[in-house]
Amino acid sequence: MTEILFIDDENRRSRPWREALQEELHGVRLSYLADAEAAMSVFADQDRMAAVPVVVLDMAMYSPNSIDDRETDLGRITGEALRRSLRRQGWPGRVVVLTNSRDDTLRRQVENDGDHFLRKYEAVPSGLAELVARLLPGAAQTRTAVA
Repeated sequence: MTEILFIDDENRRSRPWREALQEELHGVRLSYLADAEAAMSVFADQDRMAAVPVVVLDMAMYSPNSIDDRETDLGRITGEALRRSLRRQGWPGRVVVLTNSRDDTLRRQVENDGDHFLRKYEAVPSGLAELVARLLPGAAQTRTAVA
């Protein structure tokens, strides 16, 4: 079964985004990962990642552990570091960075790599669901949103 990963350390704040994905996507399992370490563990499972066409991730997540070979910002693993980890592994899927960051340089870098950058304060949960639906292989798995 196709799986979408949603990675964000703020369970309560990310709930509306996840609920919109669950309502819009059919025949897809949505897996919520609450920290970067869990994400790195899943990323290492090549068989599982083969069934993951889209990863939605937050830009910053707290990590209580010391971090090697990952970028941090005041003790927070960046979603950008997770995204780059996927790309280094050769994972061919699509990434949607969902963030409050206003950093246009980072936005351009993400978009230049062919990934997507959504600012939480400019987007709505249903818009994320529509984007992810378009990124999935086989549009028959999704409902068409009414504008």
